[in-house]
Amino acid sequence: MYHDNTGTPSSNKADRHQDTITDLPLLDTIAVCLTTGKPWDVVAATISGDCLILSKSGNISDEDEAAVGLFFSEVKRQGRGCIIGSLSQGSNWTIALPFLFSHSKANANKRLSRVHRAITDLFDDLCAKVTSYSETSILDEFHDAMSWIKHPHQGETVGSILMRAIRTCRELSLMRVQPDTVSQSKFLEVIAFASILSKSRFLSEITADWILSERTKTLKGRLDKLCQYTRVDWVISKLQQIPDLRFRWTPSSELWITPFSPEQIQLLKLRVPNLLDIWVEYKYFKPRLHAELRLILHLYSTLPITSGQFPIGCSKRSCFCCTVWIGVFNEANKSSWMTSGSHGKPYPNCAFPGNVDLKLNELVLQQITVRLADTLRSLMPMKTRRLSDEQVSSSESEDAVDPVRDQLDSFSPS
Repeated sequence: MYHDNTGTPSSNKADRHQDTITDLPLLDTIAVCLTTGKPWDVVAATISGDCLILSKSGNISDEDEAAVGLFFSEVKRQGRGCIIGSLSQGSNWTIALPFLFSHSKANANKRLSRVHRAITDLFDDLCAKVTSYSETSILDEFHDAMSWIKHPHQGETVGSILMRAIRTCRELSLMRVQPDTVSQSKFLEVIAFASILSKSRFLSEITADWILSERTKTLKGRLDKLCQYTRVDWVISKLQQIPDLRFRWTPSSELWITPFSPEQIQLLKLRVPNLLDIWVEYKYFKPRLHAELRLILHLYSTLPITSGQFPIGCSKRSCFCCTVWIGVFNEANKSSWMTSGSHGKPYPNCAFPGNVDLKLNELVLQQITVRLADTLRSLMPMKTRRLSDEQVSSSESEDAVDPVRDQLDSFSPS
């Protein structure tokens, strides 16, 4: 998985095996449904045999245990389709809405807010583009969203549907979900029009417009994240294939956290003499081993080594530091763990495990340092801009990284 040094989102779709192409979005959806959306409440998920294995960035509570059981009992129930005016979609995913509006309300509201900000920012430009847009047939324009457009009103055109989608997404994304039928109806409507707009040929063409490209990509990404809840259909299908799917959480005890050695403490005192004074100011800062790393470390010693990929679904894109760590870990251990992608940015509370060979963490930090240097260089005027990724460093740094990489074969969790 690669990133440019602007911190833009990146994906690894081109590297996925066929099974991974199917499993990653499914696992992402499960993780998204099980997160509350509260700060740093990130869930990771993978399936091994007939067991769904889950992890969190924090400790596992009784509420977390109960939420998984409730979610799966809900999605096993008979679903129902939805009809919204001239829109219709036969779907089972809506059966999960009561659970989502209770357990994952904060996350749903966060996604609505982000759609609102993005579409409000582009509203005037989108309306102007629709006015001058060269229309085709409704089928050609909304080919990938026709499941939502079953019964167009008489005289309805591509332009009128697009304008209705833009206005509805802006207006209804202001809503805040509540566990009631009125809220569910509004949420279904905004999901319907978000899907129609996101999958339209119109939005694809606007994305190619260099003036609006970046803002339109942001809007499309946020529309797609809002529509991710419809993939609960995939979870329902998976449960039909594995009706007795079990689940368990990885242990929440911090076995991978090790205390500083006397040598490390002395080194910190030499390099940062006032560290303790600074640390007091950040008393609410708590480094965490992120959920995907917890899952890997928990399963690595128990899963057989194969040439296949091990997909991990996450409720939030992996941070840059975790992506680098996973890449180095895979190379060191001849494994192939994979998440959906990364924002290309480090999250401030990222911690590395202490129960692996420290040389592995050193190599990760070295690659992160290379990226930091490249990013700073790219921001300096009149300097040559260089890009690096998790696997390749800048030219002057390659000689420093390669000797350490030669030691990868000796790395393994303790």
